[in-house]
Amino acid sequence: MKRSKLPARVLSVALAALVSGACASSNTGQHKSDSTQAKLLVADESASLEGQQRTNSKISIYFHADGSGYITEIHSVVSDLTGRQINEETQWNANQPNSFVHRDWDRCHQKISSPPQPSLRTEDDLLSDMIGPKIRPPDAKVIDKNTWEIFRGAGYLRIQESVDGEYLHRTASSGVPGSPPASTLKIASLSAVATVTPLLAAWGSCRPTTTVSSGS
Repeated sequence: MKRSKLPARVLSVALAALVSGACASSNTGQHKSDSTQAKLLVADESASLEGQQRTNSKISIYFHADGSGYITEIHSVVSDLTGRQINEETQWNANQPNSFVHRDWDRCHQKISSPPQPSLRTEDDLLSDMIGPKIRPPDAKVIDKNTWEIFRGAGYLRIQESVDGEYLHRTASSGVPGSPPASTLKIASLSAVATVTPLLAAWGSCRPTTTVSSGS
């Protein structure tokens, strides 16, 4: 049986959008980094599409930022919780800014295209997209003392603060108004690593493979 597909919010929106403006210059005083070390962000997600069984997945995002905090390289993998069964994979590098690689491992389909808009450029942008802003906005809908919601596009992002109040320990759920959350995500870890990993070599065993290149 074909595995359930993950909702597009994390992979196709957050990751693709992250790189689209990563190498652009800015004088707006955005996040500054005191290190150019690579990092690994790992998140656990429980998600489902309409009428389908929920799928528990691990999202691993390797990324590197320059001295100004802008992402220059990223490689992401969405897998089952063991990390052995791969669902999706993406890669982008500032040296080839118009070549965003997206691999659908379920269909053995690879697409190389320009990253879509809007742009998320920094580590802070990535975290905010996944688990909401660090500070609760004044217009947020308060559910209880530890839970609040904000609207994003046609949907909502519901934030449940952790008991210790730590930003990375919160739980974020997303869905459409009037419906239960389609996706619930929690950051498992954020740590320094030696380098950003390359595209998985096991792709060679995915048959038959199809590659589509597009400049749009």
